[in-house]
Amino acid sequence: MSLSGLKIIAGIVVWGLVFLSTLSIGQVKADWGHSICGPWGCGPPLPALLACHLSWLVVLLPLVVFIQTRIGERATRSLGSILISFGLIGTVGIIACEFFTWWPSATEFHRRYLWQRLGFSIVTQVDLPVIESIVTGCFLYVQAASLRIRSRTRPEVAVKSTVTA
Repeated sequence: MSLSGLKIIAGIVVWGLVFLSTLSIGQVKADWGHSICGPWGCGPPLPALLACHLSWLVVLLPLVVFIQTRIGERATRSLGSILISFGLIGTVGIIACEFFTWWPSATEFHRRYLWQRLGFSIVTQVDLPVIESIVTGCFLYVQAASLRIRSRTRPEVAVKSTVTA
């Protein structure tokens, strides 16, 4: 087996261990305080919520590493824009769902907490990685900008980024 094959296998093993570690955060027995509760609703325990969000970031991490090392500045910026758009569209979808489901059944007392309810719904949404997509997309967008700046100051970076695109 070649050295590059061993690096790939080692990377997959390390990624799997990190992924399992983030999932196990939900099992930690510690005084995390209360879960996210209030007049707007009651959410999952904080360790479970943190484990889900961190696990999504670990799932997206290989994509970021692959993009940074394999494609050029323009494609990196495009993928960053796509991820940001996905996250924002998902966020708008969550907000629309709340207006169609929660708002009609909410009392006047509960409607005062609209912004907290919307934030609560976005933060506790772990089925789709909307927050993580926005974070990852912003990171890729910033990376693309730094590639562009470096290519202007060092011509050899410009050659690399245009050849791999």
